Amino acid sequence: MKYVNFPITIETAADNTPVASAPVDASQLYKMSAQVVVTDSSITSSLQLQVSNDELNAGYLNLNQPVNWSDLGSPLSIAAPGVFLIEQQDLCYRSIRFVLTNSDSTAHTALINVMALAI
Repeated sequence: MKYVNFPITIETAADNTPVASAPVDASQLYKMSAQVVVTDSSITSSLQLQVSNDELNAGYLNLNQPVNWSDLGSPLSIAAPGVFLIEQQDLCYRSIRFVLTNSDSTAHTALINVMALAI
């Protein structure tokens, strides 16, 4: 087993359109948590962890992308700057991603530090 840490940055546009991070190959991960750092003082958004079990071509995300996504857990509400936690999740999925949805009409950025346990 080994720990894997990877940062994900999501930048939204100045509208309410949800923005998804790039998918992460989770085929070798079996537990994860994430710390979300938001410094934007005017943010009003929600962040959702999503998972997919779409079959990947030889397991490589660079060859094809998952298209069927499901929410895992409840969305994280973000209404002020701060550090937020997505608690430990058991993983048995091929891919994970994060979706940031604005509740206002301002562009925002969220930095997500994901810590995972891999086999």
